[in-house]
Amino acid sequence: MEVSVLAFEQAGDRRNAWNMRANLGAAYAELGDSEQAESMIRAALAEAEEIHLHELKSAMQTNLAQVLTCRGHLVEARTLAESAMASRARAGLERGWCAPS
Repeated sequence: MEVSVLAFEQAGDRRNAWNMRANLGAAYAELGDSEQAESMIRAALAEAEEIHLHELKSAMQTNLAQVLTCRGHLVEARTLAESAMASRARAGLERGWCAPS
């Protein structure tokens, strides 16, 4: 999958490069490689901000918050989760694990 990220970047396809990076982050998280997951998800989050993928940015914040929680970085995880929750609420997308109860 890393090769796919490079191929999309070389082709100038930032959105698909972002998508592959996000998928890699999720895959690393599922495999228990939280360090690599954090790296990929942070890169995907930065890319989402750069190319204005606002709805997807909150998903990346949520994913990163989960990884950071597993790594014991609770303050940053909470900040990201609250930001994602607020963004989703503003967009009318209040559902999922970060929806208010």
